[in-house]
Amino acid sequence: QPVRGLFFLNASGTVPMAFVQALTALDYRPVLLSGPPEVKVVDVAIQRTIEALTERGHGDLLLASHDGDFAPQVAALVLSNPGRRIGVIGFREMTSGLLTEIDGVELFDLEDDVGAFTVSLPRIRVVPIEKFDPWTLLD
Repeated sequence: QPVRGLFFLNASGTVPMAFVQALTALDYRPVLLSGPPEVKVVDVAIQRTIEALTERGHGDLLLASHDGDFAPQVAALVLSNPGRRIGVIGFREMTSGLLTEIDGVELFDLEDDVGAFTVSLPRIRVVPIEKFDPWTLLD
């Protein structure tokens, strides 16, 4: 299905134009935000975007974040339409329990599920026994 990749950036100071151009070249839509220092403008924009998606009544969500600040909006999105696919992508062991405990949210690990790295990362995490490979310890 069609996808719109959004990348929210706090541009209250200098705008990293080379990074913005790279995002654009990768077909992301950079969303440049500004606001007072005490406002987490990126969080506010993501929360409002998830709320708008809920109000719209259709559309899936893949949120790249570990932040539990988005849990109320993600939970409302799940409840609004059980047919939606809603996922969170990040490092499983760093993802807030507020997100991982929402029924109906799929978790995608950057290393294990996405394969975003060419080498194994030195992570400390709980490994389900069915996925335990002793060879990874012996190499």
